[in-house]
Amino acid sequence: MFDIIAGIVLAAFIINGLRNGFFHETFGLIGIVGGIMAGVIGANAFSKTAEDFLPGILGQEPVSHLVIFIVFFVAFLFATKLAAALMKKLSETLFLGWLNKLLGSLFGGIKGALIIGLVLHAIAFMPFGKSFGKSQKDTMLYNPLYQSVPFFYKLLGNPKELPKQMKEIVEDGSDALEDTGKDIKEGIEEIDRARDKIDGIKRD
Repeated sequence: MFDIIAGIVLAAFIINGLRNGFFHETFGLIGIVGGIMAGVIGANAFSKTAEDFLPGILGQEPVSHLVIFIVFFVAFLFATKLAAALMKKLSETLFLGWLNKLLGSLFGGIKGALIIGLVLHAIAFMPFGKSFGKSQKDTMLYNPLYQSVPFFYKLLGNPKELPKQMKEIVEDGSDALEDTGKDIKEGIEEIDRARDKIDGIKRD
């Protein structure tokens, strides 16, 4: 049963990759990951400037962080989609559309395997995860899909082994993302407190 479900999901990713092509699939992933990084970096770099420029709208730091994050994320995502469309057009002009679709199906299959692998790893941490893993050990696809996550992690390398400059970028990005998350949380809590005060005034 697991092989059938996993096979259908993988086939869907492969077909989707074949239809969209390599550039659409790859730049789509780059757009999301890069957009998050651009949003975090942009929010930390320009939120203070935005507060000074539009104090009436972006006067509070959590609000300015969130708005700048969204602006940079959307801008980066749009840029990657435009780049993907241009690369697809170029490949068709050079009569390489078939290669774009072939590589797209391959990339789609790899992406599907990783997503299923991540789901299986998440299931492994649940109370029934151990028994589920044992029940699927004789299936054809369970072990390869489960092992795809540690395989690609090793392929990408340990973050500790990154060059010093790259390591600093990763660490700074992680810290910035954490700070942005805290700012957003504080903003939500402040909104909730203001709402409670308004409700109290209405009751009085």
